[in-house]
Amino acid sequence: MESGKFESTVGKELIQFGRLERAGEMAARMNGASALRSDTPVFVTSVDDAKFLRHVDGGASMAIGAIEADACVIITVQVQTGGALYTWLADPTDSEVWHAMDRMDQTGHVAFAFEGDADTWLQGFGVRHKRGIHKYRREMGRKGVLFLQEAMYRIASGTISESLNSLIADLTVTYSPVSILATRDVVTAAERLYAGFSAWDGRGSRGGSKN
Repeated sequence: MESGKFESTVGKELIQFGRLERAGEMAARMNGASALRSDTPVFVTSVDDAKFLRHVDGGASMAIGAIEADACVIITVQVQTGGALYTWLADPTDSEVWHAMDRMDQTGHVAFAFEGDADTWLQGFGVRHKRGIHKYRREMGRKGVLFLQEAMYRIASGTISESLNSLIADLTVTYSPVSILATRDVVTAAERLYAGFSAWDGRGSRGGSKN
């Protein structure tokens, strides 16, 4: 599957969707993936090649956290490369998210893939157990529609970008794209909410039109 974009009904912003894969699934098409354990979770997003390359210098860091909004909890998975901070918003009610967290604990690694039109890049990290985030497992099994609405609103309104802080000391974030992690449950919720949210096309991207 490729990452896709969908035009939100909140304002006129295009909402970026990312996805989850395993390193073993990407080994044949992405440099560096074969060096990771096959079960290593990989968070994938699409990027503008030129913007990505402008921000590759200056170190790298990653973090996992949560936003406790009034409507719901939003899990944040972030990686910073230079002045660019990439964020995936994930639904804690979704078992697919927690399976990825478990694989992260089991393998001791996580990776991030950036897919441009001309090239792809992979950034891996060794990680310790993320015990603090696991308290949000209590959200699992609840309806994920509130998550999708809240995440889309925060992206379209710009409030999510305003709340993001640099993961690297003394380095200012100058580029901060945000994606919603499109698990199967999130895709199903989007299809229930938005008639224009199309099925996966032949390339695996997801798109749509404003209602």
